[in-house]
Amino acid sequence: MLTVAEALAAIVAEVEPFAAERVALAHALGLVLAEAIVADRDSPPFDKSLMDGFAVRSADVTTGQARLRVIDEVMAGHLPSRSVGPGEATRLMTGAPLPDGANAVVQVEHTRALSEHEIEIDTSPVKAGRSILKRGASHRAGSRVLEPGRMLRPQELACLAELGHSHVAAHRRPRVAVLATGDELISVDRIPGPGQIRNSNETMLVAQLKLAGAEPVPLGIARDNLDHLSERIAAGLDYDILLLSGGVSAGKLDLVPSVLAKLGVRQVFHQVKVKPGQPLWFGVHEGVGSRFQCDLDGSDF
Repeated sequence: MLTVAEALAAIVAEVEPFAAERVALAHALGLVLAEAIVADRDSPPFDKSLMDGFAVRSADVTTGQARLRVIDEVMAGHLPSRSVGPGEATRLMTGAPLPDGANAVVQVEHTRALSEHEIEIDTSPVKAGRSILKRGASHRAGSRVLEPGRMLRPQELACLAELGHSHVAAHRRPRVAVLATGDELISVDRIPGPGQIRNSNETMLVAQLKLAGAEPVPLGIARDNLDHLSERIAAGLDYDILLLSGGVSAGKLDLVPSVLAKLGVRQVFHQVKVKPGQPLWFGVHEGVGSRFQCDLDGSDF
C-alpha cells in the first residue's frame, strides 16, 4: 500500500504535459506557462517617485527642515526639463521620473507652500533613496522573469502585459470527465427514497476541478451493472482524465477495476494509506488520438 507522497509520485511519473499552444493573454488565466519569459527592458525603466511630493537632494535636508526653490513640475508620463541643484526641488506626481541631481522624494504631506515657487520641508532628515523605486528594481533587461510550469494567475498576466506579451505559450486545460457510480445514487434535485442518497460527490469534484484549473465534464451516474458501467466508463475514456467516485473497494458490486481492465486501462496502483479513501485506484489508458489518459478513482466520501 502506497503512502500519499508515493501515490502522487506514481501519478506524476505516468503523465506528460500537453503540447504548448499560443494563447491570447485575455484567455490565459489559470493555464500553465510553457515558455521562459525574458524581460526586454528594465522595470521600472527609470528611477521613479513612489509618492506625490518633491524631488530633492538629501544633502539639502540634513536636519529635517529646509526651504527650497521649486524649479519644475513633472507629471507621470512626462520627463523632467531641468536638473535639481543645491537648494532646489521639483514637484513630482506618483510614478513620475526622478530628475537628474535629485536622490530622494519628500511626500507632499511633509511640505508647506510658502509661495508659488518656494516650499518649506518639515520632516525627519532625508536619506538618499527615500520614496524612490530605482530603475530595474523589479527586473533587469535580459533576466528570466517567469519560468515554464508556472500557473498564470492575475499577477503573472500583469507581468506578461508589462513585458509586451499579448500572446503566450501555455498548456491547455485538461478535460476531466466526472462519473459517480452506485445504485444508491440519485440526482441532487430528487427526493431520496429508502436506501438512496443524492449525488453530492459530483458537485464537489466539479468544483475542485474548476479551482485546480481543469475543465470538468459531468457524466452523471453509472449503475452497478457491467453493461451500464462499461458504457459510461468507455465514454469517459474519450477525455483526458476520467475521475470516478466509488466502485473500487472490496464489495460484491465494486466492479470498476475489472471494467477498466477490460477497456484497456493499465492499473498503476490500488490502495493508498489515507482515510477516508484507502481504496484509491489509478491507472493509465493509451487512448486513440491522445498521448496518455488517466483514470483516477476514489471511494465515496
